Amino acid sequence: MDIVTVTADRAVDAPSALGFRSSLSPAGLQGVVVVKVCGEIDLYTGPALRQTLQDLLPPVTTPRRAGQGVGGAASGGAGDSGPARVRAVVVDLTEVTFVDSYALGVLVHGHRLARPGDRAYAVVATLPMLHKLFEVTGLGRVLPLHPDVASALSGLHPAREDARG
Repeated sequence: MDIVTVTADRAVDAPSALGFRSSLSPAGLQGVVVVKVCGEIDLYTGPALRQTLQDLLPPVTTPRRAGQGVGGAASGGAGDSGPARVRAVVVDLTEVTFVDSYALGVLVHGHRLARPGDRAYAVVATLPMLHKLFEVTGLGRVLPLHPDVASALSGLHPAREDARG
């Protein structure tokens, strides 16, 4: 499995890097990262994708206020509003050839990481097996699949709670 991570605003300038074109402005894509995955995602390769998502979507912490203890955000953390803050992640699985239940767990884990801080999270997939798995498990109601990266970028919204809360 190969993983390529590119900021969406850079991908618009160099669409061949991700194989898509978008009419969205680069300014509107700041803080959006596209993770393109190629090959198989399974028990052996999935941990690398899981780690990539954890690195991009660290826990959101709130800055310390006057009179609070030491629980505030460290400088440069996810709670900062600086330019390096990731506000959305699009996982592009259009070149994935196989997924197992572990892969589904990794995708759900990414969704759960995105919820705090109202970060957006989207998945792009064309593999019929993945569509079937999302349908059978009900995951598609919580995490809809997009047909391409441009569609996912135009439909970004904060990750929402699943049906069970």
